Amino acid sequence: MPDPPLLERKRLASVQLDEALAALRAAPAGGARDPQARAALEASRARILQILQIEKDNEQLLLRYSLSGTTVAPGTPAASPGMLQKIYARHQQ
Repeated sequence: MPDPPLLERKRLASVQLDEALAALRAAPAGGARDPQARAALEASRARILQILQIEKDNEQLLLRYSLSGTTVAPGTPAASPGMLQKIYARHQQ
């Protein structure tokens, strides 16, 4: 299980991400006249969706690990590097 300070930082980051996503949703992508601004807005939206998907995958890995009852020495990753690379590669553009 993650330690409390990490969970608190994650909760704060989640709140900030939700606020940023709400602001991006409020900004009409089609209303931006500057093509560069429109592209930046769409790229921001896409990146936030990628972050949310990675976070969901991380939560699933944590849940799967916690339900398995397996103990791992501190500092040892719960998932293999190959598995993590596949997850992150799925979300790269």
